[in-house]
Amino acid sequence: MVFVIIPLPGYVLAGTSLSALLENIISEDLPVEVGLWYLDCFNLLEAVPALEELAQKRRLYFMGIPLQSGSRRILDLMNRRYSLEESIDVIDRLSRYSGLIIS
Repeated sequence: MVFVIIPLPGYVLAGTSLSALLENIISEDLPVEVGLWYLDCFNLLEAVPALEELAQKRRLYFMGIPLQSGSRRILDLMNRRYSLEESIDVIDRLSRYSGLIIS
């Protein structure tokens, strides 16, 4: 088993999206497990279908999601384009998959 660790702040520099990266991992059907560090909530929301597919196949083992604030006002001041409610909904959906660690 090969572990793929994706430190997310740098992947955008390669000119791709998280969804595209995960779709490539899925389509290659390689024996890898994926761990995602520093998964910001905007990318989390964008990548839900691919994340769920990896989780269903037990190929997603870790997601580190730094929720920056529970306040809409603070998130707006920080120019964050996600809502806490959306993020928690996705985290709840993904936490149903056994073997997936979310922090």
